Amino acid sequence: MRTAFHIAVGFILGFVILGLALPHLDGGNPGAITNHDYALVEIAQYTASSIVPLRRGESKELGYGDYTITIPEIKATFSLRKNSRGTCAIRTANGILLVQTNENAGILP
Repeated sequence: MRTAFHIAVGFILGFVILGLALPHLDGGNPGAITNHDYALVEIAQYTASSIVPLRRGESKELGYGDYTITIPEIKATFSLRKNSRGTCAIRTANGILLVQTNENAGILP
């Protein structure tokens, strides 16, 4: 009886520790840049020459780096620095560009 109890407690503790160590397994999309409202958003990394297009409603996981994000529809460009867990949501409200980041990403001046 005691052995079964110890095994059960071990499983429970294992799941708790795994849940604390890997919080990104909650079904979210860590490290993603998401385009919520614009027809097209173009993402270019400073160190690469390729452009990643994001259509409305799409999301793309990108790693650590500095990115130039261009929204051709409103002729806007800004720079973003993020790590592998940094997120960026691009939205509009009454025609005003809204960019929301978490603590792992930021807009560069």
